[in-house]
Amino acid sequence: MARYVIKNDETKSINKALKKFSRVEIPDYVQRMRGSFTITNYRKYIFRNEIDIEFNGEINAVYGHLNAAEWHNSTIYFRNGASKIKINRFIKKRLFQEVKDQAAYFGITLRYHEDIKKIKWV
Repeated sequence: MARYVIKNDETKSINKALKKFSRVEIPDYVQRMRGSFTITNYRKYIFRNEIDIEFNGEINAVYGHLNAAEWHNSTIYFRNGASKIKINRFIKKRLFQEVKDQAAYFGITLRYHEDIKKIKWV
């Protein structure tokens, strides 16, 4: 069974609208994160949908075992001992409900936090 992206007029118009109107500020009740996110791309497959997001903000995390939690921006990706995979997984899990609600405005249904495929941290 082949897996391919469905491209039609509906998906093209959703992608255009997403790029213009999908910027959202992260609410205060999402703990350990502040800033905003934008849905940048949408892909529709036969059985699921995938999106890419652009995160513009900071996370509150512990870096190193002797330090206290502090606010970090995207430079944490380039430090020794920081795993980009774990940081992206943290962002996906924290932002999933907000991204899911925003995607629903455009008719996109997301079921799992794995449906957020790419994160670009600005």
